[in-house]
Amino acid sequence: MNNKVVIVIVLLIIVLGGGYFASKSMMKPASTPEVAQPTTDEASPTTAMSPENSQAISVSGDEFAFTPATITLKKGEPATVTFKNTGKYPHNFTIAELNVKSETIQPGGETTVTFTPNKAGSFTYICTVPGHADRGMKGTLTVE
Repeated sequence: MNNKVVIVIVLLIIVLGGGYFASKSMMKPASTPEVAQPTTDEASPTTAMSPENSQAISVSGDEFAFTPATITLKKGEPATVTFKNTGKYPHNFTIAELNVKSETIQPGGETTVTFTPNKAGSFTYICTVPGHADRGMKGTLTVE
């Protein structure tokens, strides 16, 4: 009878371990379409600008919201957004109207995107992972 218990325990470990690894592989980010480069002077993405010389904003994203939900920036001044994924699914930070998009990062990850908003107005930022914006992962950027 002890042999049967050992066999059952070994089988449970194998089944549970396989399920764990299968669920991890399903959480990899889906590929998302790239945002086209600007054809007008709405925003100028820059990578040479250091965060010390720009408006620095920290944004976190989880299921399914951004914190803060509103951001205000100054027109014509470079901005650096540090985006941290505090959720349990992959997320990104995208402002389509200004052609700004971070990479999609895994839970616990962090990335930065630097750009210069050259157009005043109100813009929506979202996570473009399929279904996330529809579930409320949106915020508002105001450029003054």
